[in-house]
Amino acid sequence: MGSSGEARSYSKENEKRPRLSLLTVGLAALFSTLLIFSGAMTSFLAHEGVSDFISLYARSALVSVLVVAASVAGFSLAGKSIPLKAISGVGGVVHLVASAFFCYLVLAGDQGASLTCFGGAASGVGCGLLCLVWGKLFSRFPLSGALLNVAAASCVAAIVYACIMLAPTLAGVGVFMVCAAVCAVTPSLFDHRALLEHESTKGRGSEKASSLPSFFGVVAEPALGLLVFAFIMGITCYTYTEWYSDYLLASFVASAILVVLAFLRLKKPIVQPLYRNIIPLLAIIMLAVSSMSTALSGESATEMFCMFLLCSFAATLTVATLCAIAHASEFSSDFIYSIALVLFAAASLVGLSCSEILSEETISVVVTAVTTLYAAVMLVARSVRQSGDALIDEDGLGEDGSQTLGERCADLARAYSLTDREHEILELLARGYASAELSETLFISPNTVRTHIHNMYRKLGVASREDLSQLVRDR
Repeated sequence: MGSSGEARSYSKENEKRPRLSLLTVGLAALFSTLLIFSGAMTSFLAHEGVSDFISLYARSALVSVLVVAASVAGFSLAGKSIPLKAISGVGGVVHLVASAFFCYLVLAGDQGASLTCFGGAASGVGCGLLCLVWGKLFSRFPLSGALLNVAAASCVAAIVYACIMLAPTLAGVGVFMVCAAVCAVTPSLFDHRALLEHESTKGRGSEKASSLPSFFGVVAEPALGLLVFAFIMGITCYTYTEWYSDYLLASFVASAILVVLAFLRLKKPIVQPLYRNIIPLLAIIMLAVSSMSTALSGESATEMFCMFLLCSFAATLTVATLCAIAHASEFSSDFIYSIALVLFAAASLVGLSCSEILSEETISVVVTAVTTLYAAVMLVARSVRQSGDALIDEDGLGEDGSQTLGERCADLARAYSLTDREHEILELLARGYASAELSETLFISPNTVRTHIHNMYRKLGVASREDLSQLVRDR
């Protein structure tokens, strides 16, 4: 996470291509052993006897992570935080023990409802706590870096899922336990002091009830994608097993595309255009090919592949966006990721419940309706936001070797003692960004944007955007 000494303006940050981190391996290991996600559990259904206990295990894990995440969110609302070392230590140990017990069930078969519920509950605790730890670690990345590393981790996880599914049971269990150990131990190898320092000065206490509307305004788009992803994966879980290879291929393809896109040099973040264009387009294609009931009855794989591609894009973009929101430091990472886990667990549980009480035909209608609604909401949001998009100036303003816009803004920031965030906003305003675009680009709420602009205007002695532009040009 960027401390005050590490923070840079968006344009300066974007000059360097994002790089893969050693943390990617640990995140891939976490994704591979996340027993609150059907993708990780379904890889074991190819092995005999697993289907006898997997449903109860999954429900127990989801209820457990829901309780853990809600508790952490409550602590954050009260202005308190759980020590990072405690979360990492307890989460790592519980995750390892729960993973070992799950592997025992895979090898030995169903051991009764009580033990299955206990193992699922332990998995929920371990997975929930480790998600918070890894969220903190990845909060150090800006958007482009988060997108690259999350997408790369998703690619690796898809390969691990395939290995577990195709390998003999004992070998699959071995791969799973190695991944569990990697994701549990890796956080201890990194220095957490910078993270703790940053949260104590910027993140703590910002999740007061009065600022909750601002928070949900910032996370609305990724939260919607997360809810749709979790619900669809839950409601199609029983049919999902028949199409697991299609899911793995779609997940790998979507993640690989995002890895490539993350390397591109762009003036603006890539996530918003993807949300506004690719996600609605995939949803429309999926609905246009044919009815979902055809895919669910096993007559065509096209719709299912499109649906999995849509869900994979949405899920990867959501995780990367949550990292970027945490990186912005307006809200603490504990609060951001705990709310995300609450939404994910709740939507998954609703989806699982629907999958058991609805017929395949009804499930088809529900999935189609949810996907249509999601596509419609994203298209409307795209239309509204495009109407307010600003024209962005080129980097160079000067002639005959005079300073560029970025250099002039940097000079002003030094001369008037602007904070790093105010420096970012100064440069983006000078480039022609509207206030709404500032909120989207920096992943902070509109209220916070207005506060920073007010403070910056006061320091610079200007009263309007026109005054600001003139000040930059006269520099």
